[in-house]
Amino acid sequence: MGNLTPSKDQLNELTNSNYKGPVVMVNLLKFKRVDGKANESYKSYQKYMHKTAPFLKKVNGKLIYIGELAQVFIGDDSDNWDLCLLVKYPSGKAFIEMITDQEYLKIQNYRENSLENSALLVTKPTIGNL
Repeated sequence: MGNLTPSKDQLNELTNSNYKGPVVMVNLLKFKRVDGKANESYKSYQKYMHKTAPFLKKVNGKLIYIGELAQVFIGDDSDNWDLCLLVKYPSGKAFIEMITDQEYLKIQNYRENSLENSALLVTKPTIGNL
């Protein structure tokens, strides 16, 4: 099993960050496969995304991009993610607020049951404003 949840240190680092501005979370996702296909896992992840929408709205977050892998141009087979999502939050605190909501935690199983591996990168603007 890959990386599906943050470590305690990663959670603490974002929770205690001094940066208060907007963040874009870069989600890299690899779906579980049955007979070489990710169809059922992808459907489960779609349920998760649908159920997450109200929580995202509650913290003023916004899905700004979703795309399937077309090609690994630089990298190797380990960089062969299935899906990339970019989600903008007004702050890291807003993201933490969403993922620690008790009602949100009840839908986490859709995400965790569908993924083989994931990476979640916290980014902040460096040139211009979001």
